[in-house]
Amino acid sequence: MLESILFHILVLCTLSGAGLVLLRRNPLAVTLGLFLTATACTGLYGLMSAGFLAVMQFIVFVSLVTVLLVFVFMLLNVHREEFGQRRNAVSKVLSIALVSLISVNLVMAVVVKHDTVELPDSFGALKEVGTLLFTHYLLPFCMVGFIVLTAVISAAVVAGRKA
Repeated sequence: MLESILFHILVLCTLSGAGLVLLRRNPLAVTLGLFLTATACTGLYGLMSAGFLAVMQFIVFVSLVTVLLVFVFMLLNVHREEFGQRRNAVSKVLSIALVSLISVNLVMAVVVKHDTVELPDSFGALKEVGTLLFTHYLLPFCMVGFIVLTAVISAAVVAGRKA
């Protein structure tokens, strides 16, 4: 029962954080939403007994990405007038409709009973994840590393041009 309550609280936090990311224009509010979403996803991984994934989610997304985003926003010294125009009523209505649709689907998924899947004891273990990561998923793993490196170099170049 406690796991079910904790699961629903974490899902609510995940959706709230995603809503902040979608609906706010302030970069720091978006970063806070990203932090909330990533932290709640870390808790969800922990509930699924995927300890390695939870730790990696926390290290990569919660700490590194959040610190990087805050650092970039402070470094670029973005002013309020640079955020762009306020969103018009149509985009707000569409955003609310999309969030409502996702929420209804989530409620339906919780209300309707599904068969549970029994996970193996080694689910999320370091050895299993490492074996899959460096055999079947080596190319996507390297591509993600290259994309992150490109993003960091691009941020440094943009910051150097503004200075």
